[in-house]
Amino acid sequence: MGVAAAAALLLAFMPGCTLGPDYKRPEVKLPDYVIPPREAADIAGLHWWTLPGDAELLKLIQIALGSNLTLKAAASRVDVARSGVMVVQSNLYPHADYGTGVIRTHKPGRYQRSFETVIAPQPSVSWTLDVWGRVRRQVESADAIAAGAEEGRRAAVLMIVSEVAEAYVRLRAAETQYKITQDSITRLSHDLDAMSSSTPPASEVARAQLFSSIERYRANLPLLSATADQAENDLRLLCADPTLKISRGRGFAGLKTPVMPHTIRSDVLLRRPDVAQAEQRLIAANAQIGAEMALYLPQIHLSASGGIGYSSLFPGPMPGGLTPVWALAGNAVGPLFAAGAITGKVDIAKGETEVALAEYQETLLTAFRDTKNALIAYHRSTKHLEALIRSQNALESAVAKTQDMLGKTPHEYTGLILLHNELYQAQIESALARKGAFDAVVNIYKATGGGWVDEAAVYAPQPKPPLQRVPIL
Repeated sequence: MGVAAAAALLLAFMPGCTLGPDYKRPEVKLPDYVIPPREAADIAGLHWWTLPGDAELLKLIQIALGSNLTLKAAASRVDVARSGVMVVQSNLYPHADYGTGVIRTHKPGRYQRSFETVIAPQPSVSWTLDVWGRVRRQVESADAIAAGAEEGRRAAVLMIVSEVAEAYVRLRAAETQYKITQDSITRLSHDLDAMSSSTPPASEVARAQLFSSIERYRANLPLLSATADQAENDLRLLCADPTLKISRGRGFAGLKTPVMPHTIRSDVLLRRPDVAQAEQRLIAANAQIGAEMALYLPQIHLSASGGIGYSSLFPGPMPGGLTPVWALAGNAVGPLFAAGAITGKVDIAKGETEVALAEYQETLLTAFRDTKNALIAYHRSTKHLEALIRSQNALESAVAKTQDMLGKTPHEYTGLILLHNELYQAQIESALARKGAFDAVVNIYKATGGGWVDEAAVYAPQPKPPLQRVPIL
């Protein structure tokens, strides 16, 4: 009765006793650059990959979300981390075991020998009371690790969606440049024929220059084709399907670049998966401080065993010679001298918390930088693209006018060659600038994270449903 009363008193005291600092989110000073709340929600909005209006891109992202092997591994990591929580939490409760023993004892004597056989099956129960909250802190740490694994899964979703979009745009950009090059070769070949038949005919030097330009353009075709093939293979890897059929030859046709605002709210960065994951690592490290501090205090252990035994020499009072066997024990064990081991563990936990804090702050600042740079790149690339398109239009007009003058003056031949080269370069740069603008959009959504990751994660491999956890006492 005394043991039971002491245990009940300890149980009543335990819930309020946990050592170590409670977690509080650290402050990180970021510029509060704000746009209207509705626009801020849009920037971290849902299903952004539908905004370009490209059905092939949408199809590839859906396939990748369902099949990508990195996402499957990330879901399994969540399962492992959740199982770790169950293992740690089990230490809050009594552990019951079963066992049995058979002892055959020889007792020599002067006149006769005797043998005794003892059979004692005994289930046992042991319990280490979490008086100082050590296990509770370990559960808190394990919970944070599991939450961090889920944030890692969200980060994997973010990366896979972004990488599919980037590879797809790289494929379309290479196709666009390939078509530009083919069209330029056709146009120059036509002009080369016109030079040969014009009156007066173009000089051999002019024709050689134009022929040289044609061959330089033709030399770019294998490189552009290889870039497109490599982008296609990247998409197949992301979709985990080496035989996946991907629509080719479309270029940028039908692919719209979403319009983005100039600024966003800083607080959306807290929802970015790597920021949330870094915070969970900080929570886990902070909880571990209290777990290590509890080692300074005595640990209280209770144990009990019981069963039915049998002795061949001393039959018990029960039928068949059986006799009840039981035992109760309780002890408290605390450190007297540990040569600094406990202090070292506490210092390690504090040091790891400081490391996790610095990493969390750096991750958040990196998220701010990434978002800022992505916004800058987007607005600069769109202006760059607009200027290139104006230059391209002017060159196309100049080429058309020069072609009309072929044969009227020899000087136009040299000017036409120069205009052709400038026009080709402007068209290639325009294609690259359009790719850059789209990449900047992808980088903005990748930098901000936000609600769209949760929407996309629904289509990715899911962790197993968490088992019903035993409530903490």
